[in-house]
Amino acid sequence: MLDRELRERLHALAEFDAQLLDRDTQLRLLRRVAVDGPRIVRRARAERIVTISGGIVLAAAASLALLVGARAPAISAPSVAAERGDLPEVVINLPAGRLMLSAAQFGEGALRITTPLGDVVTQDAVLAVEMRQQKLFVEVADGSAVIRGRHAEQHVPAGSRVEMSAEGSAKHALDPAARQALRKSVERR
Repeated sequence: MLDRELRERLHALAEFDAQLLDRDTQLRLLRRVAVDGPRIVRRARAERIVTISGGIVLAAAASLALLVGARAPAISAPSVAAERGDLPEVVINLPAGRLMLSAAQFGEGALRITTPLGDVVTQDAVLAVEMRQQKLFVEVADGSAVIRGRHAEQHVPAGSRVEMSAEGSAKHALDPAARQALRKSVERR
């Protein structure tokens, strides 16, 4: 239907232009339309399909983002840390959920994971950070980290697990099996 309407419009336009153009120009235009016309129509159809399917993909991604929402950590662009001088600092915002990673994945400089209860800062740790039910859990398999809470600072050495809440914090030894599982989980990523 669209093709028929388009042809009718082009025919009407051609009849109008026939009065204004000489015969050689009309023939040149006719050859050009015959050669390039189908390609232009195919490209327009392909662009229309891509636009429609792209809209569907974007809508699905937006729905997924709304469903996942606060569980997905947001990684900001690397910034320069004032206290570190010229070393870069990568900042990850973790309002809720669990994150397992190695600071080495981000190169030199500090890695700062911000949570509602405080910041977890490291340069060399293989660690897991979890924010759940207004509690912060930090497990360090290798290296060390520091939790900079609102009211206190807690050092987390290798093989330790710290649980922090608004009421206080507790440090425990990390089970060797859990420590090895954390290492393996980070290696696979």
